[in-house]
Amino acid sequence: MRKKGLRIILAVIAAVVAMAAFVACRRGNENPVVATVDGAEVRADDLYFYMRHLEHMMANTYINIHGNHNFNWELGFRDGTTFARHMREEAVRFAAFQVIFMQEAERLGVAITDDMRAEVAQILDDFAEMVGGANALNEQLRFEGYRDRGMAEDQLVAQFLLDALSTYIADNPEHFAPFEEFLQPDLTGPYVARAEDILARIRAGEDFTELMHAYSEDPGLASCPYGYTFRPGTMVPEFEAATRELAIGEVSDLVFTDLGGGRGSGIHIIMRIPPIEEDITWEQQNGDDIFGAKHILISVPHSFTTQEERMTDAIFEGLQQRAAEATIEFLPELNQVPTQRPNL
Repeated sequence: MRKKGLRIILAVIAAVVAMAAFVACRRGNENPVVATVDGAEVRADDLYFYMRHLEHMMANTYINIHGNHNFNWELGFRDGTTFARHMREEAVRFAAFQVIFMQEAERLGVAITDDMRAEVAQILDDFAEMVGGANALNEQLRFEGYRDRGMAEDQLVAQFLLDALSTYIADNPEHFAPFEEFLQPDLTGPYVARAEDILARIRAGEDFTELMHAYSEDPGLASCPYGYTFRPGTMVPEFEAATRELAIGEVSDLVFTDLGGGRGSGIHIIMRIPPIEEDITWEQQNGDDIFGAKHILISVPHSFTTQEERMTDAIFEGLQQRAAEATIEFLPELNQVPTQRPNL
């Protein structure tokens, strides 16, 4: 399992609330069943994270209008409901994804493992050390909408479980059929095919330089028609790493990069060449490694996504759709879910 940075995980969960899909539940009167989703129970604790974020968003809106966040959660609508009730019902709808997701994982026999929990615990331990100890960590987690570390661990391990579910379905495509309609096309495919065709022509003996001038979309080609001479750290890492691996005159396989600045992605075919004499600076002559390369660039206006990534997105979209179509029953106990003043 690839380790994810805590800040990245928290940002994703905060931005896409439905992704935080699992909360450990206490049982008893302090944690009553407040709703059902297709007959499955949703308890008060399951709504904690969602309620905190909904309150935060509503309070921010109120601040922008009134200059303070002294919002009356019990303020009523014309139909007799209150803002608090509205938030509770919205939180249940977010939690519906929790129910559907866990049911799908259970149906396929994909479970939370000790390794998942250990990795999440290590991520939180590392973050605690970074921010100055357990108390600082707990303060940060509360700000992010978690009641305590245990709740954060349970929600973060859900991301690992969702990854495991997606990997399992990708490895067992017979289970992917219900999600097929949500699979997005590979928008980068035609660009990859074009680059593969050019590479095949080079491998077959056609002149690299002629193909470069005929097909490369590198805007620097006009000023550097014979290639580039560069020091370490001046090219994108993927380009430099591929060049380092080549012998003089050798041609790379396809190299994929992010062009940056919102320009999309790039596919490169690189030939390593000797550094160009007139482009060698005094500094490079006195100690720095230097490299020479010319390349064919195919510009891609989209980010590269693998088939597995698109399948993961399709599974997530499909589960969200199921949650949206689920039968939800709000129970009287829903009104017991407390509201709090957001930590703004």
